[in-house]
Amino acid sequence: MHFVFCNRAPSSSHLSSPLTLHNAMSDPVPDESDILLSGPAPADPPASTPLIELDARTWRSQDDAYAALLPVVGAPSWHGHNLDALSDSLVAGSINARPRHFHIRVGTATGEMPQGDAPDLGLRQWCETVQEIFEEARMEGVPIWISFVRHEG
Repeated sequence: MHFVFCNRAPSSSHLSSPLTLHNAMSDPVPDESDILLSGPAPADPPASTPLIELDARTWRSQDDAYAALLPVVGAPSWHGHNLDALSDSLVAGSINARPRHFHIRVGTATGEMPQGDAPDLGLRQWCETVQEIFEEARMEGVPIWISFVRHEG
């Protein structure tokens, strides 16, 4: 599994441009109390927002999505594979190792949310709900974003 972490303004057109790589576990990160906002976060991530890129072209199920998403948000190994646990860890915070300040850009074959394969045709609905969780977090002042873009490369 490959994850890319970078500090540059996200581009919605492609994922193949050069990136400034960072080690998510060893690079210094700001204290989360310095990151959280007193009001809603903006709809679009500021250019200084750390960017995490995921390749979802092989996602066929919600389990594939959790396997990619949970490590990049610094979730502990015991983190539940359900939307309630994801919401709790992103909105309420305090269990993930990564501070809650990032933009996850998910590259797909079409630029739309993954559809999933039988028997897990609910992957698209899962992705839509995850977007809602991120929106809820921003309304609570947690500066996190997720977007789905066409993967080129």
